[in-house]
Amino acid sequence: MQKAIIILTALLGVACIAMYFVMQFREREEKQPPTPFVVLQLDTSRLGTLTPYREGFVVGNARGELRVFADLQPGTTPQIYPVSTNPIVAPVFERDGVFYVGDTNGTFWAFDPETGVKWSYKTYNQITGSAMWCDGMVVVGSHDHTLYAFDPETGELQYTVECNGEINGSPLYLESQHAILFGSCDGLLRKIDVRTGSITADINFDYYIPETPTLYDGILYLLTRNYDEPPDEDENNDGGGENQGLLAAIDADSFGILWRVPTKDMYSSAPYATNDYLFLTTYFKGKINVHSRKDGKYLTTLDTEEKMTTLQAGDDSRVFAVSKPGKLYEWRRENGTWHGTLLADLQTDCTRGCLLLGDKLIVVDDNGGMFYLRPEEAREITP
Repeated sequence: MQKAIIILTALLGVACIAMYFVMQFREREEKQPPTPFVVLQLDTSRLGTLTPYREGFVVGNARGELRVFADLQPGTTPQIYPVSTNPIVAPVFERDGVFYVGDTNGTFWAFDPETGVKWSYKTYNQITGSAMWCDGMVVVGSHDHTLYAFDPETGELQYTVECNGEINGSPLYLESQHAILFGSCDGLLRKIDVRTGSITADINFDYYIPETPTLYDGILYLLTRNYDEPPDEDENNDGGGENQGLLAAIDADSFGILWRVPTKDMYSSAPYATNDYLFLTTYFKGKINVHSRKDGKYLTTLDTEEKMTTLQAGDDSRVFAVSKPGKLYEWRRENGTWHGTLLADLQTDCTRGCLLLGDKLIVVDDNGGMFYLRPEEAREITP
């Protein structure tokens, strides 16, 4: 009997302790501030570059699928289309209901969601840039040093343009001149007659052009770097030096250089442009440097304690960027000074920058997770 009483007392003690921890957990849960972001999906497969599409976006992933989000409401589920057996990291281009995209094995796909693969073409290296519609043709660049122009209906190759370096980014189209503009890792910015594929002009920047130039208000802004492959990344390496590359502005119509500014930091992306500013994310430290769009002059740095991904959302008064550890920041410009605020901590690793679609910011992590938030709402509940 005495033994039974001892056991019962011990069980009651355990129950009391358990109840105490349950109450403590509930109390902490009640005190926890509301989450400012909405989870669209978690841990599926590493995602490529988001591309706006209708009221949502389309994105490829490491399984070679296309995921199409028709809108961005809580509980939204994507349409999933298997396209390739290789990862798709490039932006997806859509025209007349057909998706055009390349994969990391170098195959370029024309995919109709209604009927499946329309046609495909195998290049000799990976495709990481978006295609472009130019005078009734689909044009795309490959890491095999070649620009390709296709008939969008049949996939018949119309012509190629050979370069001496990889084409990492996407071609740009000047409809008024029937011209294609693109840079490559051989340091040349080229202007191509879209009807014939002939080179009508080029500018030699001497250094590698690692990404698509930014076209804003008729002006091309590009960054170069003086390494084909950057040195090994080192947390103590700030990338500083007297000449790591160039920031340049080129008039798209005349193809003349407006200005060029040497950079002391290394970059692997294109500038993000607003009406007055150019935002450049450094390769090593992930700091966001702000330059004048008028003349390229360095103005200030948007700095945090963390390495930032490439900034690609905002305007002259506010910009947004996500850090590598998954913290989303907003900088607002007031009285000539930029002030930073932490909007959300996703607590997940991120490599790609955020994307602004209407009133929503979209962030993807390195595991295929996808999140969105409305900055105005996040600001109200962020401590």
